[in-house]
Amino acid sequence: MKDGSLIAWLLEHSGPAIRYRTAAELLDPRPSPQELARVSQELEQSPLVQGWLANVGLSTGDTDLHGSKRTCFENAAGKLTQLGCHRGMAGYDARMAPFRRWLAEQVERPSRGLWFAYYGTLVAAALARGGYRDRAIVQVASRRLEELYGFTKEKSYDLYIPQDTYPGFPKAFRRRPLISPEISGPGGLRIPVIHDILLLAARYDDLSEEERARADTVIAYILEPAYQRLPNGYGVVKGEGRHYYGHGWDVKLPGFFGYDALGPESATLVQRSELLARFPAARGHPWFGEGLAHLEGFRTPQGAYAFPREYLRESEGYWVSGYVMGLEQDRRSKRALEVESTFWMLRIKRSAGMLGQNPCPDRTTVGRAP
Repeated sequence: MKDGSLIAWLLEHSGPAIRYRTAAELLDPRPSPQELARVSQELEQSPLVQGWLANVGLSTGDTDLHGSKRTCFENAAGKLTQLGCHRGMAGYDARMAPFRRWLAEQVERPSRGLWFAYYGTLVAAALARGGYRDRAIVQVASRRLEELYGFTKEKSYDLYIPQDTYPGFPKAFRRRPLISPEISGPGGLRIPVIHDILLLAARYDDLSEEERARADTVIAYILEPAYQRLPNGYGVVKGEGRHYYGHGWDVKLPGFFGYDALGPESATLVQRSELLARFPAARGHPWFGEGLAHLEGFRTPQGAYAFPREYLRESEGYWVSGYVMGLEQDRRSKRALEVESTFWMLRIKRSAGMLGQNPCPDRTTVGRAP
């Protein structure tokens, strides 16, 4: 099947999440606003979305921003946008409102510090992915891009200092390197974390030509073998006094050194391929082309795709680590795996500007239940 036929097949056989995202993101030309509103309402009313909406508290005090539980903001918000939730969807807007207010308040504080750079970026990225364009989101994105560009343009991968540089280094961190204070200043880590890339990707269409070039510099930095060989999870940062903290969320790319021995990191292969596809520096890198060829190897005789289940896992864990990739309500069938795999493959191609220009399927099928 060609891309156009696959799109029609997805609309016929998928559940509300893939049906909405296919209509909104893959059809060319786009459906009418009335048709999109119909499939959007179907998505919002689905048990899958309602369950994940309930994981987000109605105040920032009800929800941890960071953590591996499904009730932590980073996982629930990530999953909701992955399912297709967006600005203008009433239930989603209500759940995101406290975090929009929190970000607006925090971004204006005179002393934000290292951890706001992390948590603020995490929240800004989630909101930007949902289609919000608040002033606070733009401020966070601009500050982080300036910080990251200033460091990554120098192509330095010398990030660490001896653990005994300061007294009282914790025994619990002995196996993790100590990050230089030149890297972990009050503006946050000067090297990118995964939430930085999520934020840049979500705002990419709104960036100026100069900002896009700077974003590509950041992406080129993580596409160097020297970066991909850095210790997993970056390491430890020194806080005030004798306080030390672990700081992770590096941007490692599964398959960078070959696809023959993919381990647990295979869970992020599809997610990070789709994420990086937005950036020209990534699209032109061998890692992306080889990854696309690898995924093409899972094409079925009928012309759809069926990735290994570990590429689209659904379990307790971090959204950014690929633990909650499911898009269908009932994932037990072979058809569900094919529908999800095919959507992700077409979404990667769309992000990379590689999706074939095909006639739009019969519009009367767009909002119809399968």
